[in-house]
Amino acid sequence: MKTKMVFTFVILILTGLVMVAIILFHPKGISNRISKDASLVECIKTAEEYLQQNQPGSSIYPLLLAVQKDQRDFMAHLLLAQAYFRTDIYPLAEKECQTSLELNPQNREAAELLCQIKLVQGKSRWEREDYLPAISEFMYVLKESRDQKLIDSIAQLTGGRFKIQ
Repeated sequence: MKTKMVFTFVILILTGLVMVAIILFHPKGISNRISKDASLVECIKTAEEYLQQNQPGSSIYPLLLAVQKDQRDFMAHLLLAQAYFRTDIYPLAEKECQTSLELNPQNREAAELLCQIKLVQGKSRWEREDYLPAISEFMYVLKESRDQKLIDSIAQLTGGRFKIQ
């Protein structure tokens, strides 16, 4: 119980730090167009508009509000994962994607997004010659993804050492 509380506290601190970083450093900024009193539907609608306008950084605040309003809304978590992924905040994207999958295990969109996240993280580790964690990420993608392009990119990156035939 105490470990879970500490983990939750750490995630909240990280989320706060990410928000500050986005506000200060992200070229597309963050949304201030929505009130904290907005409904869940308004939060998601606003976030989807930002995502469609290629402003993922601006969609984060409305999505954090949406998750705060209903922690069991798998779509809010999925959209937040997409926003984090598109702003290169991979650890939080992975966390939100996993939460979305816990809430709705049959969601293929979340499953494939998690594979994309793991592929990006694996590539980064591979390029830093941190092979064991990279291989773990790649194995997850090979096992879970239905996207042949993701699978082929692992084979190409690793020189064909990892490929499903």
